[in-house]
Amino acid sequence: MKAHYVFLLLAACAADPTDENGPPRVDDSESLAAGKADGLSLGTTTVQGQQSSYRSTLDGMTSWCTPGGKVSFDVEYVNHSLPWGVKLSLWRGMQTEDWCGGCEPAYDYVTEWADHQVVEMKPSAGWTWRAHTESFGYGSGAGGKFLALRYVMRIEMPDGSIKWDNGGSSVGFYQALAPDGKCDPSWPAYETRDAPMEPIPVSIIYR
Repeated sequence: MKAHYVFLLLAACAADPTDENGPPRVDDSESLAAGKADGLSLGTTTVQGQQSSYRSTLDGMTSWCTPGGKVSFDVEYVNHSLPWGVKLSLWRGMQTEDWCGGCEPAYDYVTEWADHQVVEMKPSAGWTWRAHTESFGYGSGAGGKFLALRYVMRIEMPDGSIKWDNGGSSVGFYQALAPDGKCDPSWPAYETRDAPMEPIPVSIIYR
């Protein structure tokens, strides 16, 4: 992947959730990490995702599968160190690649934090929260593609203070690569459908 990691860091520790420039710059006192005096440690997160797909045919013989224009993710977060009464939200963005070979001049560039969203995470079990999130674009691969989901957890404590789980780095975040489109041979031709959700490995990106 030829991404160049360039971020405009946010000046405030508790950043405005409407900012689309990247993950929040988190002060050490707001970042979860093992061994700190507050007893709050990093949680664990898993992702399932899918990309909608378009099944097309050529001369009734050859079939192929192209992106259908939507990626979807289910994000789960587990943290047994959090107290009762916390509220969580998923602060997320998409890494994308955009291109136009026929433009003058031609371009091909990577956006590190596109389509920023803040999504409420809802309790689903003890010390467990889940959120569903989607992004739209690049149908049939036109003009680019989704590369990865990037996210951190914003945690509102019962006293109103804010903590972040961003992998333990001041401007770190979690990342799950966008799945490829997958078409089932049983799908009718010339239709866009959602492929089944599949588990996606999660990595921590440190900055």
